[in-house]
Amino acid sequence: MPLDKATIEALAKHLRDGRVNAGLTQEQVAAATGIASRSIKRYESADNVPTLDALRTLVQALGIDPRETLVVLGFSSRDALDLPKPPPAPDPSVIRANRLFSDPNIPDSAKRVLSKGINAAIELWFDAFGVGRAPREAPHLARGAEAATDGV
Repeated sequence: MPLDKATIEALAKHLRDGRVNAGLTQEQVAAATGIASRSIKRYESADNVPTLDALRTLVQALGIDPRETLVVLGFSSRDALDLPKPPPAPDPSVIRANRLFSDPNIPDSAKRVLSKGINAAIELWFDAFGVGRAPREAPHLARGAEAATDGV
């Protein structure tokens, strides 16, 4: 059954998103699957459609639920497959940070600096907006259990 242009583009996005969410480059996927990186690039840009064997290999390598792929291809529905609503797409800055942390060419010392910078920015955000912060240990708990009962 031939696929229409919209379905081919949806499949390309599905594969690209799966790769990006896995924190992999096209070259890393090629090495893991034995599929040429040029072919992967063409699949992700909707210039070509993978064979069923190549699609199965890519879905497995990227950790994509195969049922999601059936939905993207229009062969079934989320309801028919009892699939939960998909989670929201990760923020591009999170994807970018994950890529940097997983890049073997970046020294660990640079990753530690990046991590400290991200954590400092998060703390500033919490201080500025006061939302989303996990509760910190209360000062009275840090002094010991006896302080927790002061004045009670």
